[in-house]
Amino acid sequence: MGGTGQHGDGRASLRSLACMPTGAKGNPALFAGTDKGLFRSIDLGAAWQPVKLTTAAIRHSVDAIYTSPAAPRRMAVRTTQAVFVSEDAGATWRVLNILFPVSLIYDLALSESAAGTFLLATAQGLYISVDGGKTWQRTESGLAPGTVSTLAVRPGRNGEVYAAQFGKVYRSVNGGRDWAVLPRADIQEATLRKLAFHAGESRRLLALTPDMGVFYLDLSAEE
Repeated sequence: MGGTGQHGDGRASLRSLACMPTGAKGNPALFAGTDKGLFRSIDLGAAWQPVKLTTAAIRHSVDAIYTSPAAPRRMAVRTTQAVFVSEDAGATWRVLNILFPVSLIYDLALSESAAGTFLLATAQGLYISVDGGKTWQRTESGLAPGTVSTLAVRPGRNGEVYAAQFGKVYRSVNGGRDWAVLPRADIQEATLRKLAFHAGESRRLLALTPDMGVFYLDLSAEE
């Protein structure tokens, strides 16, 4: 990384980027996940500072950063060994208890309804925890068995979550416990890599694909 956060042994390899609306002087805070750890910038990227995930002198390779406009102060990062969660925009961190390898995780959803609610999209299906990660339950009510590739929580809609599986988009209105296929959202020919909502537009669901660009679905018709 450039700026004051650069290490003397070479530049970091960027793995993931995220933006949190909590920076100084009205600027957002930018987070960069790299092979040399997590970095934060509060001046729009002019300078970067390393973020310690633990008190130990360990440099964690950060593969993914998870944020959600539905929960603007909550974030999580996935390293090669664990998932770390912050409830205060990256000021402090704790390890999320997960009883399977982090390599199986494709996406993580941060609910706005309760600080202890997490959803994981994995190669083994969808998992939900309502107690901060102490216990997990796999849910298949309405979903097909198998891989769930991505998740998105709709801002301003308590308990409304979207998931992608095998080219289909599913919706839950009770925090991920039960699911139903979303009409008009079948993109069988595309691989849905990421579902997302823009912070200022919760009526438009975005679907990112690796080979066919970006799709969007107007959810006004579903209301």
